[in-house]
Amino acid sequence: MIHRSFRTSPPARVQLTLNEVHLFEREGRLSQHGQQRASNSGSVECGFCSEVELGFIVDESERINWGWLELLVYEQVVIAALDCNRLEVADVCLKALIAEFPTSLRVRKLRALQLEAREKYDDAVELLDYIIKQDETNAAPRKRKVAILKAKGKISDAIKELTEYLKKFMSDQEGWQELSELYLQEQDFGRAAFCMEELILHNPHSHLIHQHYAEIKYTQASILHLA
Repeated sequence: MIHRSFRTSPPARVQLTLNEVHLFEREGRLSQHGQQRASNSGSVECGFCSEVELGFIVDESERINWGWLELLVYEQVVIAALDCNRLEVADVCLKALIAEFPTSLRVRKLRALQLEAREKYDDAVELLDYIIKQDETNAAPRKRKVAILKAKGKISDAIKELTEYLKKFMSDQEGWQELSELYLQEQDFGRAAFCMEELILHNPHSHLIHQHYAEIKYTQASILHLA
């Protein structure tokens, strides 16, 4: 029996299949689906009711790849736990990944997300800078730096960082969209409109982009008229 448990409160149980993750209410028995799968000789399921646990169901054909599958699950659980503010669960999964891949930049990125979730922004930025130095083509840590500056309320610095990012990754549509929103927060409608024009060049058939661009130009013209 494969067994990974995380003692937390309140108790819950997570059952993972190869295709999806189900979050069940606390109960003292396996789900009906789980009982049926566990009764098959070609599957494995583990679970207990008093802890937060990862219950795995693995087909016989996938058993040979169980090692990488388990680590892949840990990575996804770290991200999901941080999204749900279950930091204690993220800590346990991240420790397992660090033990397996102590020098991995992919794991270091998860570590930076953990620091960011704990509002240790300076430590997170330092780690992100290290990742960027090791792999200058990695876009994710650069975008996380922008997110941290935005979370700290440093909109001007976030704009500067995102502008530098877009000089290197000019085809990132999400980056142009975010830069436009940041300029709108600063009421710089001219530059916000320019960002939307870049988006139109990338995706000329999106009516939503054209609509947003029109709204910005309308607001810009209204302000000039009032002046």
